[in-house]
Amino acid sequence: MKKKILIVALALVLVLSLAGVFVGCDVFTFINGQNDEAFRDFYFTTSGEDYIITGLKDSSVKSVQIPEKVISVGAEAFKNRGITDITISEGVVNIGMRAFENCSALTSISLPSSLITIEEGAFKGCSMLPSITLGANVANIKASAFERCSRFTEITIPAKVTRIEVATFHGCLNLVTVNLPAGITYIGQDAFMLCGNLRTINYAGTIAQWNAMERAENWKDSYSQFDVVCVDGVIEAFMVL
Repeated sequence: MKKKILIVALALVLVLSLAGVFVGCDVFTFINGQNDEAFRDFYFTTSGEDYIITGLKDSSVKSVQIPEKVISVGAEAFKNRGITDITISEGVVNIGMRAFENCSALTSISLPSSLITIEEGAFKGCSMLPSITLGANVANIKASAFERCSRFTEITIPAKVTRIEVATFHGCLNLVTVNLPAGITYIGQDAFMLCGNLRTINYAGTIAQWNAMERAENWKDSYSQFDVVCVDGVIEAFMVL
């Protein structure tokens, strides 16, 4: 009995001693056994030394800085949040499905050059976001990625992208100019539907390449009036099929 009491007493002393270490630390997060303040506002999962952001703890946070060590922003991580600006650190290669869907207060975002894939619906409904700059390493833009980003006026698709998927820019009401690389081989259904102000697609390929491109039957509105400017000439609006 005395031995058990002694063990309990020693354990209590140890707990109290450790508690003193954290006096004055209101919020902390342990990552690999270390205190890392950069992650205190986030829910996350880990894979070795890599981190995936899965959510935001405090719904009142408006400005977000994704920390270093993160490789992905997880599915629906910031969906329906009231964030106004976000900076995503270098090292992130993937933005998950519907990660920022309906972030209707978002007005500024900075993407890293490391980014490769933007998943389905990632920025769908970001209706106050005026523009987005995609880095040269972006190779995959999935369906509805920018659907209803109604303040976009111009978008430039990086050279590594080969497909404009279904409804990618559906409902981008104020989109005027689209810049496409020569490597685009497919434009999906509804990709530019309800883009009534679209006036110019600047295509880095030839007229022959444009005509050979696979395009879904309803890739644009039937009443759309935009020119396709190719490197060797212009396909005028009434000829764009």
